[in-house]
Amino acid sequence: MTNLEQFPEESVAMQQRIINRVESDIHYRTILDQMTFVPSNSPTEAIVIAARQIAKTVKAKAIVSFSLRGSTCLQASKGRPGVPILAISPFAETARQLSLSWGVYPGMFTFTSKKN
Repeated sequence: MTNLEQFPEESVAMQQRIINRVESDIHYRTILDQMTFVPSNSPTEAIVIAARQIAKTVKAKAIVSFSLRGSTCLQASKGRPGVPILAISPFAETARQLSLSWGVYPGMFTFTSKKN
């Protein structure tokens, strides 16, 4: 039996401490910003790049993304935009999956039909 199996809560706490220490390092953001980015030339990628740049320019507090399956939110998360990503989806499964992504805070909404 591994330490992870014997002490799951302590293992997760240790991982969180490591993540917090790395992400609070003064060089972390600089290194991320200098990483070479190879765009995929997809519409999703273009939207993500634009959202990241706009958030940086206007000093936004968050990026909000409405998503059915979470692909746009995942793309945004990969780039570590420096602000939280609020992921809104009508599907519980998508919200659960997105909760495991870096910097993503998922929420759910339901469609309502208004008849006049």
